[in-house]
Amino acid sequence: MMYQTQFSAILALCLCFAASVQSRESGQRYESITETSSCPVKNGVVCGTAAATCTFTTETENERRGWRVVTIVHQVGRCTCPDSTYLGGGNLPCVQPPVAVQMDQDRHDAYVTEQLLALSKCNSTLPALCPKESWVTASNVGKCMPTLKDCTDNNSSLIHLYSERQSSCNASQRYCDEIGCVPVSVQCPAISTKCSYDRPYRCPNLECNSAPGFCGNISYCPADKPVLCMDGLSCAANLSSCAQRVFWNGCGAGMVQCSQLDGMCANSVEECANLTGCPTGQKVCGVKRDGNNTVELNDNGLPMHVCNTTCSRVVPKRLHVPEQHSSDSSHDHHIEVRGEDHEYHGGMRVRKESHRRMRRDHRRSYSDSVVNFTFSNPPDSVVQYGAFRRHHRERRLRGRPLNINPSAEIEVTSGLEVHLPVVEDSIHDANSCQLAASSLAIYSARDATDENEVPEYVQSCVSQYVNGSICVCMANVTHFSTFAVAISPGAVPTAPSSALASTSYSPSGSPATAGSSSTSSGSPVTAKVSPASRVVTSGLMIVAAAVMSSLVLSF
Repeated sequence: MMYQTQFSAILALCLCFAASVQSRESGQRYESITETSSCPVKNGVVCGTAAATCTFTTETENERRGWRVVTIVHQVGRCTCPDSTYLGGGNLPCVQPPVAVQMDQDRHDAYVTEQLLALSKCNSTLPALCPKESWVTASNVGKCMPTLKDCTDNNSSLIHLYSERQSSCNASQRYCDEIGCVPVSVQCPAISTKCSYDRPYRCPNLECNSAPGFCGNISYCPADKPVLCMDGLSCAANLSSCAQRVFWNGCGAGMVQCSQLDGMCANSVEECANLTGCPTGQKVCGVKRDGNNTVELNDNGLPMHVCNTTCSRVVPKRLHVPEQHSSDSSHDHHIEVRGEDHEYHGGMRVRKESHRRMRRDHRRSYSDSVVNFTFSNPPDSVVQYGAFRRHHRERRLRGRPLNINPSAEIEVTSGLEVHLPVVEDSIHDANSCQLAASSLAIYSARDATDENEVPEYVQSCVSQYVNGSICVCMANVTHFSTFAVAISPGAVPTAPSSALASTSYSPSGSPATAGSSSTSSGSPVTAKVSPASRVVTSGLMIVAAAVMSSLVLSF
């Protein structure tokens, strides 16, 4: 009787549970949620102008939440502009120039490429390119001039208009020609080329000459702001302040380009020898290391350079224009950045399922969608006065920083590697590559233009010697920004060992030679990363640099 009672109780419990399951399945299995994104509003007007139209598109997706299947209906408002004279549309308000608008990566890259190609025809005698702006004399648009001021033909009204454009930006923005006000993290295209080595001195009036004594008229800047910025139209207390306003390659007013090291500037030729550690007539060809492979320091605690008349290995020239590569995470692959000179500037290794692209409107992840990665070098002024300025002045920076920017916001899961070249005369095989890289690390700066930002340590270099000629420093990354190879303070080099990289990779696109370092194929680089940087947000850039996926300009 007792067993019969227990059995009845168990049977009743099972029936109750079954009824509960049936109730859940039949009564609450499906739900529907509607999310609405309205059309953008500017100045209180939907889509920015009454002449525009606002329409809604519907997107539907299903999500399983426990016992429930939830149907999410997205109603997304889109603007249609009246005609081609308007900029914007879609999820942006319709506006007419010169009001700035949001730009996607592809449009931004096309603009930068066009600007840099145009600038490339300018030289050290006429280094400034006149942009297509209302403050430029119409007949001067597209011409090369000594300074941007010359683009105005010294017309006081046009100069005043330029000043108005500069001052129209708020404290968190800067002005870029032909675009308008952009976030301060954005790197505008450099407005000037560098002086030649036979005329390395940038006069106060921005002319290039062989020495200060040959400079013409001095700048017209007032005593409290004595430095003429590279636009030739604005004055500042010092070059550091100028660098927050405009970008340039080479050296600023009153500085000389050091022949020993590209991108290094000094107050005089004599100071160049002190800054670089190499006398006039010689080049910086690497870093001195003792018998234990420790970087040697001078009395001031600065790394000592290897100096030679010519270097057997030369740092690649600046990328002429930004280079874009399409990528997705559906398969393992490599991206290499070669530039017009076909020299190896760096690249990435993308492993399968290493990242997911975020949906732009609702930030719901989906995979296998193509992302365009844009690679570029920051202008010299950004390196000299931005986040990497101490690495630059303290001889720790090795090679050119590289901006990497995705065209969309992505979430990194694992397996994305940044590759940067290590260039020193001492490197001739896999062991010497590992020895040189053992005291180096990769650092990143989210805003390379910010002089107050301290670059973040990403990881010590993991080296690979490929093609019998290229030494590569690799690091696993979880975000994109501006990356650079630098000497690690206090780094203790280890004995030579095989590099931790796949044998299948070669920057030339062919298998690595027998001289390449190798380990087990396909093993990822182990990274020391910051937990705070797990989710990638697209960088911001208008550069030669950063770095941007969805550049939001002022409205």
